[in-house]
Amino acid sequence: MIPVIAVLIALVIGAIVMVIGGYNPLVAYQSLVTKVFGSVYDIGETIRAIIPLLLSGLAVAVANKAGVFNIGVDGQIIMGAVSSLLVGTLIEMPPILHGIVAIFVGVVAGGLWGVLVAGLKTKFGINEVISSIMLNYIALYFSHILIKNFAAQEGTARSAMIKESAGITFPSLNEVFDGARIHWGFFLVPFIIFAFYYFFEKTRWGYETKVVGLNPNAASYAGIRVNRIMTRTMFLSGALGGLIGTLDTLGVYGYVAISSSTSGIGFDGVAIALLGGNSALGTTLSGILIGALNYGSQGMQFGAGVPSEIIGIVISLIIFFVAAPGIVKALLPKKQLHKEEAKEMVANIISGSLIFATALLFGALGGMLSERAGVTNLGVEGFMISGAFFSAIGANFAESMGMGGFSPWIGLLSAFVFTSLFSAMHALATLKYKADHVISGVVINLLAANFTFFLVKLLFDGAADTPRLRNMFAKVNIPVLSDIPFIGDALFRSYPTTYLAFILVFAIGFYFFRTPAGLRLRGVGENPGSIDTAGINVMKIKFWAVMLSGSISSLGGATIVLTTNGNFSFNTIAGQGFIAIAAVILGRWNPYGVMMGALLFGFAQAIKDQIQILDFASAIPTEFFYMLPYIVTLLALIFTGRKTRGPKALGVHYDASVR
Repeated sequence: MIPVIAVLIALVIGAIVMVIGGYNPLVAYQSLVTKVFGSVYDIGETIRAIIPLLLSGLAVAVANKAGVFNIGVDGQIIMGAVSSLLVGTLIEMPPILHGIVAIFVGVVAGGLWGVLVAGLKTKFGINEVISSIMLNYIALYFSHILIKNFAAQEGTARSAMIKESAGITFPSLNEVFDGARIHWGFFLVPFIIFAFYYFFEKTRWGYETKVVGLNPNAASYAGIRVNRIMTRTMFLSGALGGLIGTLDTLGVYGYVAISSSTSGIGFDGVAIALLGGNSALGTTLSGILIGALNYGSQGMQFGAGVPSEIIGIVISLIIFFVAAPGIVKALLPKKQLHKEEAKEMVANIISGSLIFATALLFGALGGMLSERAGVTNLGVEGFMISGAFFSAIGANFAESMGMGGFSPWIGLLSAFVFTSLFSAMHALATLKYKADHVISGVVINLLAANFTFFLVKLLFDGAADTPRLRNMFAKVNIPVLSDIPFIGDALFRSYPTTYLAFILVFAIGFYFFRTPAGLRLRGVGENPGSIDTAGINVMKIKFWAVMLSGSISSLGGATIVLTTNGNFSFNTIAGQGFIAIAAVILGRWNPYGVMMGALLFGFAQAIKDQIQILDFASAIPTEFFYMLPYIVTLLALIFTGRKTRGPKALGVHYDASVR
């Protein structure tokens, strides 16, 4: 629980620092996410950036298991790098075999460098922190000697390039990831994670190592050879460090630079192991997090003008709060919660954020789709109301036909199909008859609200709401992932509509930025005249964008009915369509930014529900908690409004005859 809260607090403090510095935190975090997930290349490079950090965390965690604090991973990385470099430059061997031998030599070199730390501790009683730091610099300058004498590149401050036969890249995977530097580590790392888990949890050697780490004296009395265990463990730790160096040398750069300082990856590994609690799963997740943050910081710098050091601050704060859990506890509400209750609350907040964000995300994605095509869409509220109504009607009808568990799916499909009645009205009014986009959207909201409520009364004998559904969507567990302690409950046990919404984010992102059709749609919203000149039917693209916009937005209303409410009434949506529009603006009309905006508002909703159960909440008017999501929305708009720019042709009527 503490690491999760630490991450959240650090991100919030990072946002505050950005605001003080005059930067937009929402835009910054959106840029970070876009950098990580914005393209196939970026995803590949994110994976590449994660691998050394994850391995470094595992290297430190291995040593920690035996009670040895390995600060020397940087030195072990260097020895692995320079050893594999020498094999890769000086020896002629067939492809693949050359790479295998180079990796083996580098891993062994790193392991032996780790053994030096263990030997100095066990034989001479030298503290491993001091010795490993010294060995880092010895390794650094020793590598310079080896490079200059055996593998120098004349006129440069680096080594010669390795032979092509020693390379460990995957050309086919590199093509899949648009040139991202994918290497053998892509497949080695999952195996290493499993081996780490199996060794420490399923073998006698792993058990003995943990005993030594907990109490070396007791281990010695029990007949365990403590010094041998420490030596073996430091070899494994150093070997993982050496592997980092070999993978980067053979699979990423192809050379080793003559640098005045170490990489610092080893020190990052200390933080990752601490954050992950030295466990296989925890260290893996923290390595992924830190790696993604580090790579994504480039997006913050170039996309939002935020110095990448901000991420350094965030990471430092995460580590600080994990290392000092008392601070986190002091920041939590004063009600005394048992450990399990506290875990449940955090899990509920995360899970609730996803559930509340789902409806907003559908609405925001729908609104964004229309506006990227140049048609202002203030009718998202109406489309969501329509979706809620038609989903309730469709599901009720399906239940009456005896469809049982299929009923919610019929309801979802009904919302998607029949909301086209309202989206067609908006499309015809704005595109064919040149109605003001804003007025048309407002009319859609009013019409949908009154028309659906009238039909409810008409169909159900004057009732104010539809009958409650007997069959609704149940939460779905994702195999394996849902069994992960704490995280599984929070992230991987959710409604089908939630998974669908987040899949849709990436599908639309791919469509926008990776397909010719997406490029044309974006072009229509920016400069329709140029698109028309190219012989493309601008009005057709706009029309279908608006139609699809309404149908996607309707799924937001359907989600509310089919997952939580169970029926439709006049106040089912209650302004959530307008929050969805705010998420579009906050997200700068980018699907990944829109996702972040929806999650922000979903988080505000979830916090509202969880805070109300605490003791101090009784002194606060209930209405304040209902105001909270809207206050968050307003504050977010205040900080982002001036610097946000929509598509250039947004809201502008296009006449093909006048160019």
